[in-house]
Amino acid sequence: DRAIPTPNFELHYAHCVRNLERCSICGDMVPKRHAEEHYASTHAP
Repeated sequence: DRAIPTPNFELHYAHCVRNLERCSICGDMVPKRHAEEHYASTHAP
């Protein structure tokens, strides 16, 4: 995690909500389009 400058926060937040999701297993922020790939390469048995 890193600090987001206050003037950019709303734009940054909107981008993250649209494009990222938090992995329910490890907590990493992962691009939504790569969520299944993340699970398969990182957490799948």
